[in-house]
Amino acid sequence: MLLLKTRNHIIKSIKLKNHTCFTNSISTPTIVKKNCLFLYNSFSSSSNNISYINNNNNNNSSSNNNNNNKSKINNIQETKSRMIGSPGIQAMYQPTKRDYEDSLNALYSLQSNVSTIQSWSQTRKVNKIDTTHLLMDEMTELCQLVNINLDDRTVIHVAGTKGKGSTCSMVESIIRNSGFTTGMFTSPHLISPRERIKINGEMVSKELFAKHVFACWDIFSAQQGMIFPPFFKYITLVAMRIFQELKLDCKILEVGIGGRADSTNVFPRPAVTGITALGFDHMNVLGDTLPEIAYEKAGIMKPECPAFTVEQRADAMEVVASYAQQIKSSPLVVTPNYESYLLNAKIALEGEHQKQNSSIAIALCIVWLMNSPTVSDSQRQSLFSENQQQWRQYDAKLNNYRPELFLPLPESFARGLATVRWPGRAQHFVSLDLPNVDFFLDGAHTPESAEICSHWWSQKTTSTTNNSTVEDNNNGSNNNNNNNTGYILVYNSTGGRDPNLFLEPFSKSIRLDGTPSFNYAFVPIISADGKQFNTQDWEQTVTNCIAKQCQVDPTNISITNDTSCAIEHIQQISQAQPNKRFKVLITGSLYIVGSSLKYLTKSSD
Repeated sequence: MLLLKTRNHIIKSIKLKNHTCFTNSISTPTIVKKNCLFLYNSFSSSSNNISYINNNNNNNSSSNNNNNNKSKINNIQETKSRMIGSPGIQAMYQPTKRDYEDSLNALYSLQSNVSTIQSWSQTRKVNKIDTTHLLMDEMTELCQLVNINLDDRTVIHVAGTKGKGSTCSMVESIIRNSGFTTGMFTSPHLISPRERIKINGEMVSKELFAKHVFACWDIFSAQQGMIFPPFFKYITLVAMRIFQELKLDCKILEVGIGGRADSTNVFPRPAVTGITALGFDHMNVLGDTLPEIAYEKAGIMKPECPAFTVEQRADAMEVVASYAQQIKSSPLVVTPNYESYLLNAKIALEGEHQKQNSSIAIALCIVWLMNSPTVSDSQRQSLFSENQQQWRQYDAKLNNYRPELFLPLPESFARGLATVRWPGRAQHFVSLDLPNVDFFLDGAHTPESAEICSHWWSQKTTSTTNNSTVEDNNNGSNNNNNNNTGYILVYNSTGGRDPNLFLEPFSKSIRLDGTPSFNYAFVPIISADGKQFNTQDWEQTVTNCIAKQCQVDPTNISITNDTSCAIEHIQQISQAQPNKRFKVLITGSLYIVGSSLKYLTKSSD
């Protein structure tokens, strides 16, 4: 449903069976969207299509009955009105130049992701059914308003807690290397919002980005009194419009938060859906238990649509499987291990866990090739020319997926995995400005991803790297001398995540596995929209956790204003000891990783 405002008062929203009624006890709404919204100034009119709260459809109701209706409406769960009233603002920014820079200013004038989550997190958590309907109805109507065709069966939709971004990037690379045009939408961005929208593996151009930001802006501005959607919804709409205009063969959409009520979950018939590894994150929105979180993620599965997942914890798997059966999706398939594909391919992304992500990525790509209307039979025959027609046994409605039906895999799959790039995740970076410093950046922010990051870091502390001035994910030999190497941690977290839980794998690795302890640590303050993410004493709490868990001398732990300040301190340390090598781990938040990369690469966009 559209978000409306009249005379500076938010219009409250009530769901009445299959209709929506907006009401406000202070002022009269001025906009009526026919066939969609039933407004308060028509509440006692002779509409035969409205089911009132008191089930009284008497068109001759008295003023007293009308007042009773007002009272009941105004006493409807506060959660609904709070959810509708918060996520969005009326446009205050007035574009002038309408260039790329102006488009960024317009976007950043909208309500941020952080503010949006804070505004309705508790509402969405405790009242999932109603808020899901309201949020998805709203997003569907926004899509219709900006002329997005939702009957698109070329979409690959991916949810999960860990690995969904890596999986999407692998899918995009494989599909593109197989000869098809691709659009990929992911979040968050590290440096530039354009990172979220990739066209054939590259960031969307500034011109095309600005064009569609302002196309949506003009449509929304023309709706008198309309409240603009928040940042994430808005940029999702921009991505969908760009993909549609370019008539791309394949669209890969990564869920933002959860799945069920996410802005990307508006296509009723995607080609295939996938759920990567599940864990604990965004618990303030999704729920406190893994089954609750699994239920939210499972919400991307659709009736008669092939669905895949990886091995999950038993209680989470039970929820996902039950939901698939409930909605009658094509049978849910747990992807086989990577070795089942007999693929002699080097995966460009580091970490043993990337084999699991590769496995589900391969399955999603294969089923997209089998199920997408943009792939012809002759193209399938060409790709699987050495397969002896076994691929023809696959039926998307039955989802009778088995790796052997598609072996040997096309060479494009190996090429796609070997050339995939996903910055800020298990990334090694060396700068010409800091020749004796290796930066290792990983956006891990959950206890589960911390385990993986800790294992990766442990491997890196037992190897040295060449003095390269470019990103280097794979150099190294096991001849490191710890006496000649210093270790530095740059860490903080957001969203109320427990630093003790995150740092525990590193503590264990230091205590039991011989991983070197950190000589220095920096805790940069994380800010967005000019506001700090955390309370004023949070950084001190993190400092105490680092000292305890990672055995760092408290006098060598510093709280800095931001990541650039932390890196400047690291530069001073390294310059004072030019004959010593330093390895720096930057982790805990994609905000920290992104701002670090921006500083190190001197990127302005």
